[in-house]
Amino acid sequence: MQLDVLRARLASEYGLLVDWSVPEFQFARWIAADDGKLFDRFVTTYHSAIAEDFDGDLVFLARNAFNLEYTAKENADISFTDVKDIHRRKPGQ
Repeated sequence: MQLDVLRARLASEYGLLVDWSVPEFQFARWIAADDGKLFDRFVTTYHSAIAEDFDGDLVFLARNAFNLEYTAKENADISFTDVKDIHRRKPGQ
């Protein structure tokens, strides 16, 4: 109910139309690998589920928990983290 009130007020007071929709992805995880070729292969294979964060680091987007767990299990050499590891970055990046 409160979201409907917010929507109505935004429309009437500011002329902003708001729509609520279900996101396609539920989880985002930063990805990394020690082997650059494996990392590139993973990114190529899952290109439709890869995004960049503000710094240009790659993020894997999973539709649900099963998708995330299955992909991580099938790609054991790729690390999936929910907290960005800035210490893993090379200087100057």
